[in-house]
Amino acid sequence: NYAKTTRFSFKKSGDKTLRILIGGGTTFLYSLHAFSEKLSECGVECKVVKDRDYIADFPSKEVKGLFHSRKKFERLLSTFKPDAVLIDSMSKFGLEVIKSGIPLFLFLRGNYWLQNEWNLKTVYKNWLKGKLVKMRFKVDEQIFDGATAILALGNYIADVVKEHYPEKNIHVFKEGIESSNWYIEKGVELKHPCVGLVQRAGWWGKSSEMLILKKILGRMPEVNFYWVGGGDVENKILSELNGFENFHWLGSLQYPDKVRQFLSEI
Repeated sequence: NYAKTTRFSFKKSGDKTLRILIGGGTTFLYSLHAFSEKLSECGVECKVVKDRDYIADFPSKEVKGLFHSRKKFERLLSTFKPDAVLIDSMSKFGLEVIKSGIPLFLFLRGNYWLQNEWNLKTVYKNWLKGKLVKMRFKVDEQIFDGATAILALGNYIADVVKEHYPEKNIHVFKEGIESSNWYIEKGVELKHPCVGLVQRAGWWGKSSEMLILKKILGRMPEVNFYWVGGGDVENKILSELNGFENFHWLGSLQYPDKVRQFLSEI
């Protein structure tokens, strides 16, 4: 916003346009595209890609990704020629960027260390899964070490990162919500009276708070509770709540259009 209001333009030496490659997973792809559009308004040439379309992670649930060759990744770099790369998730894509000698900026949305601590106790509790995911942690460490800068979602996350990497270049990178996306729009029909929840189920430390509904659903049988969201621990949540007739899981809805319609109906 500052750059836009002051008519600031990002230019390299020689008046060449700055090119930034943005890579991430599907979860926050909408936000990455929105950020790319804002940068474009400031004169930056951007390209947004799904990281796992170019470099496969191991271990991974996406078996088809194991057949990706490095050639596709190298072709991406040689054709777009980025001056810098921004990623918002830990993946081998980021590590390969570092190995290519291109400045990497890591956008960190949450407490990476606390989340992994919970995951090892829950979704990766199995001995084999635990061993495999610790291999992923080794890749993550190389990304933290090699990143040009770490961009934290807020002051709290920045302070957490400083505890682990006190010498790193760390900045707060606030990601807001575009208010123009939120207005009343019909499109979803629910049974009233009802309560709506929009909540990801990415890690147990946060998601387990939803189990407070077990104390509520039975006492309010006339009220319907709708959950929009999902993630790695969704089955643990559903196994506890699906037994209540007034609990309804709608899965993950397209953001922001379908989520807007859901909230409008609520």
